[in-house]
Amino acid sequence: MLSGSASLVTGGDVIDAKTIEPFEVRGTRIEGGVTQEIGPGDVVSIARGVPHWFRAVHSPLEYYVVKTTAQGT
Repeated sequence: MLSGSASLVTGGDVIDAKTIEPFEVRGTRIEGGVTQEIGPGDVVSIARGVPHWFRAVHSPLEYYVVKTTAQGT
């Protein structure tokens, strides 16, 4: 995180899940995940396939993302 702060939820179940493209699922929210507050200087690593979302954004966020995608076989 470069700047800003948010409540990040990881894990749990994706509600109203829809596949938007191969290996990409979106939903309306997550239930049952773990919430953590993140801010400047934090580094978060989320394993491929683990549901995650910003439940609440407390101030404008600036952050870098490195995303890997699974390849079909």
